[in-house]
Amino acid sequence: MTEPLAWLNGEYVPFQSAGLPLSDLGVVGGLAVAEMIRTFGGQPFRLDEHLTRLRLSCQRVGFETPLAHQSWVEVVEHLVQHNMPLVPLGGDLGIILFVTAGPNPTYVGAGSHGCTHGAHTFSLPFANWASRLTSGVSLVTVDAPAVDSPLLDFQVKSRSRMLWHLADRIARESDPGAVALLVDSNGCVSETATSNIVAVRGSRLSTPRRNHVLDGISLRMVADLAKVAGFEFTEADITVDDLIASEEVLLTSTPTCLLPAKSVNGIPLKESVPGPVLTRLQELWSEAVGIDIVRQLTAAP
Repeated sequence: MTEPLAWLNGEYVPFQSAGLPLSDLGVVGGLAVAEMIRTFGGQPFRLDEHLTRLRLSCQRVGFETPLAHQSWVEVVEHLVQHNMPLVPLGGDLGIILFVTAGPNPTYVGAGSHGCTHGAHTFSLPFANWASRLTSGVSLVTVDAPAVDSPLLDFQVKSRSRMLWHLADRIARESDPGAVALLVDSNGCVSETATSNIVAVRGSRLSTPRRNHVLDGISLRMVADLAKVAGFEFTEADITVDDLIASEEVLLTSTPTCLLPAKSVNGIPLKESVPGPVLTRLQELWSEAVGIDIVRQLTAAP
């Protein structure tokens, strides 16, 4: 078969045939949690950590999922084995796992329907991000009081992205290429729609306190690599002024690993892009995974 496989509620199906019914609460109300994993050289990266976070997300939102950890592992391994040969030479896979609240009783009637489980992969589109690695990302802070809501659990990786869609729209009003960075009611920065933030001042790397942001798997990798490089890695309340005063600001996420910010609210950062701390961490990341992550990102057609 030359078409990628997907997995939905226990069955492997061609990717183009996979889909959720219009009655599914993942479609009706955005009631879904998910994980994005990636491969390096065809090997899933920190899979156990992603699966642990997926299970915790399900528990925190009350999704009763019977699928065991090892069952998810077997699904991922099967999809990677089948789909990786279809990826262009030098490429890698993004792997999506998701759980929704299942069918909407209003549409399908009462009864015990259970959650919907799914998984699929895609070839990582490195060309989408190559210019950001070499030119940097413009960050624009956006006030979003909703992030202070007591109902919001920062450790749930939710599929509902409306908040981020609106935040990025606001950010792009001042800079068409900007990415929104949320600021809470105390004036502290949190994260972007896709990345955790790391501020660099000297040999000290600081990230917003993880009880106020998603505990990123890639952020954990940065913390590990920082220790190897001899940097201090801390969690702290970071104001917008703190961020602007930083020498470098790093954005870390699953598909891109590390990207540099070039400005905050139109104010250029002190170091040129890419900065020395970013470069050192990229080198260590490449050594750890056996792939030159910079070359992979910039060599994409």
